[in-house]
Amino acid sequence: MNLLIDSSAYIGWMRAQEDVPALVRPWIMRGECFMCGVVRAEVLRGIRRERQRERMGEIFDVMCEARLDSAFWKRVTTLARNLDRMGVILPLPDLAIAQAAIDCDATLITLDKHFAQIPNLTTLKKLPPA
Repeated sequence: MNLLIDSSAYIGWMRAQEDVPALVRPWIMRGECFMCGVVRAEVLRGIRRERQRERMGEIFDVMCEARLDSAFWKRVTTLARNLDRMGVILPLPDLAIAQAAIDCDATLITLDKHFAQIPNLTTLKKLPPA
């Protein structure tokens, strides 16, 4: 099962003093944990302690990277326009994260409820058993 973990989950785990590398290691080792540059930026910008920021950066560096090329951004635009027309207005970073998860055929681990409004996106609030 491929996973892409949203910023809200990482931030929640860090606030709860969880060992994030240990939590995600099984999926990284199997090549099933994907990273999106938007999540990397959101998480790392908020970490104040240098060592913790370095450690998270190292974890992100070994994850499979979702490809955010021009074709990706065209799909994000289409997703945004389709949702807007349905009256579902979501932040652009979250639309990019959702599209990255869809492109990677990944379940999005998130604490944010609004991701459930996105068609073709599977979400969970916590990591499934490894």
